[in-house]
Amino acid sequence: MRPEELCKIAQSLRLPKTELCNLSIKPDPIQEQAELIKRILAFTPAQGWLCFQSKVCCFSTHQKLLEILTDSQYGYLLYGEFFSNHISVHIRETGNGGWIWTAFEEVPGSKYLVETKPLLGIGEKNQSPDKLKYRVYWKHEPGQGYRQYAARFNGFSQENQP
Repeated sequence: MRPEELCKIAQSLRLPKTELCNLSIKPDPIQEQAELIKRILAFTPAQGWLCFQSKVCCFSTHQKLLEILTDSQYGYLLYGEFFSNHISVHIRETGNGGWIWTAFEEVPGSKYLVETKPLLGIGEKNQSPDKLKYRVYWKHEPGQGYRQYAARFNGFSQENQP
């Protein structure tokens, strides 16, 4: 079944809204934590979360992001997700002293089915959002049907933002 047909069927069944798109995925290695922090600040994310050795920190303002990145009590930055201007970034520690900075950008096309999914928030009560929004991309595999291909962070719900 073609993706366009599947979108119409999902709409007729009142399933969560699906759309068609393409997805640009660009990984980039980073070796130094100072370089990583500089790059995060230059990206100027609107919202996101960062996981350190001792705490997961959420932010929805640039000021909060600055506070988090300049507070040395959290230790080493391990991973995180954030977004700005329709681009999402995932950072992951490589395990050998570096990180992979992966930028995800949704672009026009019809290669993937995509839907927005809310997921439950994490962290301390009243210190993290109730829900995180992700864009989930489904790819058709011949002989297997549709399978989840990728997901990218797309912000917090409006409830209980930090």
